[in-house]
Amino acid sequence: MLGSLLIQPQMLNRMQGRGAGDEIADEVVALAHLLSLNPAAADAVLPAFEAAGQRFASTLLARIGPRLPQALNELRALVEPLTTPLASFASGPPPATTADMLEHIAAGLERLAPLAGLLSDAQIRSTLRRASRILTDTLGLSQAGFRADFLVMLGEVRAELRTHPAGASTAARAVRESFACLLNRLETDVYPHFPALDLDVDRLTAILIRALRTTPLPRIGGQAECLLGRIEAVLRLLAEITRAAAIRARSTRASAPPAAAPAMAARRTAPASARADAAPRREDDGQYCWYASWLYARHRQGFSNGAGIGLLQNVTPGYPGDEVWRSTDGRCLTLRRATVDDAVLHRADAPFAWFQAPQFAGPPSREHFSFGAIPPAFLEGWTQATAILQKLGAGFWHAVAMGQGEREYACNIPLWLWHWTDGIARGAGGAPLPSLLCRSLGWGVGSTWLFSSLLPMLTVIGGSFEGVHTETTAGLGFLQWLTLIGGDALSAYTISGATQGVNDFFLSLFTLINQTGAGGPPASGEDLRPANWAHADAVIGLVNLAIGFGFRALIPRDDYGLPFDNNGAAAFGPLYFPWMLLGAPLASAFSNAIGTLLAWAIARTHTPIQLGEKIGVGALVGTLSFIVEFYAQRDGSTDDGRYNPRIDPAGTPYTDAAGNPRSDFAGYPDKAGSPYQLPYAAGIAMYVGQANLGFFSHARWNSFPQIHAYDFAHDFGDEILAIRDGTVIDFFDWIPDNINPDGTQRTAARTASDTVMGAGWRNGNPSWNYIVVRHDSRIDNQDRDQGGTPVTTYAVYGHGATGGVRELWQALYGKGALDIIGTRVRRGNPLMRAGSTGVSFHNHLHLHVVPGPDPSAATHTPPRPILQEGDLGDYTLPFVFADAPGDGVLRNLRWYRSNNARSTELPP
Repeated sequence: MLGSLLIQPQMLNRMQGRGAGDEIADEVVALAHLLSLNPAAADAVLPAFEAAGQRFASTLLARIGPRLPQALNELRALVEPLTTPLASFASGPPPATTADMLEHIAAGLERLAPLAGLLSDAQIRSTLRRASRILTDTLGLSQAGFRADFLVMLGEVRAELRTHPAGASTAARAVRESFACLLNRLETDVYPHFPALDLDVDRLTAILIRALRTTPLPRIGGQAECLLGRIEAVLRLLAEITRAAAIRARSTRASAPPAAAPAMAARRTAPASARADAAPRREDDGQYCWYASWLYARHRQGFSNGAGIGLLQNVTPGYPGDEVWRSTDGRCLTLRRATVDDAVLHRADAPFAWFQAPQFAGPPSREHFSFGAIPPAFLEGWTQATAILQKLGAGFWHAVAMGQGEREYACNIPLWLWHWTDGIARGAGGAPLPSLLCRSLGWGVGSTWLFSSLLPMLTVIGGSFEGVHTETTAGLGFLQWLTLIGGDALSAYTISGATQGVNDFFLSLFTLINQTGAGGPPASGEDLRPANWAHADAVIGLVNLAIGFGFRALIPRDDYGLPFDNNGAAAFGPLYFPWMLLGAPLASAFSNAIGTLLAWAIARTHTPIQLGEKIGVGALVGTLSFIVEFYAQRDGSTDDGRYNPRIDPAGTPYTDAAGNPRSDFAGYPDKAGSPYQLPYAAGIAMYVGQANLGFFSHARWNSFPQIHAYDFAHDFGDEILAIRDGTVIDFFDWIPDNINPDGTQRTAARTASDTVMGAGWRNGNPSWNYIVVRHDSRIDNQDRDQGGTPVTTYAVYGHGATGGVRELWQALYGKGALDIIGTRVRRGNPLMRAGSTGVSFHNHLHLHVVPGPDPSAATHTPPRPILQEGDLGDYTLPFVFADAPGDGVLRNLRWYRSNNARSTELPP
């Protein structure tokens, strides 16, 4: 998806800013160029954000310090409805096997059923109001104060970036200086324009509740009792399967020939110095330690603890984590590292369980973990059981996506099978499948990326060729493929990230609950508290997700789009960049701060260095992830079809002939009465690359705002069918294929049309090939203008092939060019062949519906256009398809199968 965002020619070829936005765009592009040449140089920026974040945290804690204990107590009480049942669920004798743990989870579902009530509207509203009072009344936080402190932090980051560390490479220095220049622009040009956000808690609550209603969660809450019974049955079945698989695995191991015994004996007689210092070989690994591996997966990795490996490994999907293995003789606990040499965590003369190692049972040290209320045996079984469920759930999600969508097989089938195979391996083999494969091959843990990252990526890449265009040029086919892989990659990443995130959240929660020891670091000396507090990322991430969602929902729809010029209209850097470069890092820093305070409340300890790290790094990550998150969340959000821009790209209010301002629409019509069907033949599935309020070109920044419009991925020459009965009132198909014509080319096309249609047959010089159909029979509850007023509507079909109207009409209907305009058509009649003319990324059909005068107001007679360009409305109307699933509103990056019966018989 990022590729399609960055290389759309109609954006990159015309990056014209408005005032300061031009200079900001230059700074952003310069920085992006440097990072594209040397992505590892991003590490050079992280220390500056971390250092400035620490100073920000110190200032914040100095201000709220006296009130912090009370606030943490109130936050703890806020989350006790969640933490108390979970701690109770995890108490008692731990299940002995993974199968027993699955049965334990099944038996405990009834006790956990009340948690579904936390998702009720009333409970969400109550929780957010209490949280708001804690932040504002108890801690005394305010939007203005946090913004002021954040601006100071940006200044400190800039100063840090311009103080180059000794030995910094030329690339690192260039990236640091470029970032510093961008931050300077933010302070001088962006910050003064950044609006104060409406943070009314009731409004934010309404946004969150509305968002939750678009997910299955409300239905889960309302059908909890029924669903819990089904889930319990599935879990018990999985328990039986896991138990049988374990018995079979033990039987297989018992019957295996003891060929390795002499080698083992030889290894045991190795020199004492080798045994003490060197990590065992991979073939000595016997037991994968589930919970310890989760604790250590990132504990010594990445910028979060100064290891210097950096940003890329922390944001790369499937990047291998470190693993903890217990040797076959039970005497050595080894940390298998993904990027550096393996390390021995503990070695003893007698066999021991992993949780008996000093890191888990020994005296306080710089790296140890505590088990307060929840025993390690329970956490070991829980981690393995939920790891199995995570993979089975991800596979099931892919299967559902395949079943509910159209032409979603090539990507979803292999990912579904891979996830389920991995889930089975986790149960029967006792370790993740990539780890088992690498161990059997004698490879290090770092090689697991071949299976956990590269294999899914190749699957997505290969599967995305399903539906790629084959009749167009190679270049346009490649561009169309980018839209396909964007949808597949976003879907696969969402499934993987969501299932992993849920698993990590509960493990993080259990780990924080288990924190013991002092309530904060010592005033001096080493901090020997248990390191449970360092594993709060999933809890902090959930807070970040919720607050980030609310922040992006607060951005006005007038500012939706991408930060580049579109179709020659004014660029909107001055409006977009404040959200991307100031709002996003500010929201991320704030949400990370709140999430950290919540984690402190659960763990009953606070760690100032953690707060500084989360604020500083969170600000950077919030900026880098904004475009993708904003697009994924808000593309297509039209306020249920009510949104109608009030101002043009230059900021001038729209008015009608009488000077009246524009108003909202009444929303999407009811699908039950829709006369529209999809613009291709029944049985065919077509991909929608962009839908209503699409960020690429269906936002208000177009010279003709096409808010309510769809882009269907018709291949070159594909037939475009009428979506509704009507009369052809205009067409043009003389623009050469695959160009966005300049003035000279438009004039030449118009001149060529005059030789066929007659000199002066139309006004203006069209910039694309199209056909327009008037819908003669108005349906008042479907054809609705602003405010819901009934109006005559016209469908515009665009980007057609050269001659795509004339040749099709001659071949199918025996009508020449002079006879097309004025002809009545019925739904399902082919109208035009698809192409890629005008402002077009690849071959596709652009379709929208506009208001216009009643049929009696025709200004010309055929062969001239019955209505000229300017006679129709200059905005698009919301409409829905009767043969689309759900509410009939199409969404971007999805396939839809048509029920539109193709017919070559014109109505009388």
